[in-house]
Amino acid sequence: MTSGRSRSLLASIAALALAIATVLSLPSTANAHPFGGPCARITMVSADASYKLHLVNENSTKLGLNNRQVGGSIIIRDPEKIGILIDHTGEVKWDHEHFDNGQIGFEDETDNDFNDAVIRVEPVSCPSRRSNPAPTPTPTATALEVSFDEATYSVNEGSSVTVTVNVSPNADRSVEIPVSVTGGTADSDDYSVSGLTGGKLSLASGESSASFTIGNYILGYPRPDFHPTTGRVVCSAHRPSRYRISG
Repeated sequence: MTSGRSRSLLASIAALALAIATVLSLPSTANAHPFGGPCARITMVSADASYKLHLVNENSTKLGLNNRQVGGSIIIRDPEKIGILIDHTGEVKWDHEHFDNGQIGFEDETDNDFNDAVIRVEPVSCPSRRSNPAPTPTPTATALEVSFDEATYSVNEGSSVTVTVNVSPNADRSVEIPVSVTGGTADSDDYSVSGLTGGKLSLASGESSASFTIGNYILGYPRPDFHPTTGRVVCSAHRPSRYRISG
């Protein structure tokens, strides 16, 4: 037969076991977001303080809302802890009070009225995180067909010849075509070249052709014909292809 003292002891043990089981069965996330979350809108409802008080997070980092901004609000992610930073002293205080209307008040001094900065916390959907926009691809330069207006040019002594370079389609931008002119059997001081700037033939946007001139000095003996080389190139202001006219 169990004595009254034994029954009392067994009842105490059972009650203790029930209490332990109750504590262990509490959801682990019950206090995961004591200030609402995972995201929350914080609104400054009222303020009764002469000093500026900044709301801060658990790292004492300003959240971008202070008691001078009554009616203003911010949205923060994972608000695990909120306090106030007294602007003129740099002191951070964590004491707060939850009111019956769901608002939270903070205290900056010692009168314990907790109305120096009063906020309202509302759980909201977290805003999507911004991703870096895809870089804008660099437009590919239009391939331009470059050709000469003649297959063969003859230059006699004391005369000149104009060489016209055609571009198809019309240039959609300003282009420069570097041109190299060599004399073949003629020495470099036997002829002149005009119409090139810095060894380049320039076409403005929309132009379909441009020309340069080669003059042959009178030296008493004939000069051979010269033949321009043609082909397909991509012309741009950065990496122009080179055309070579050879004797």
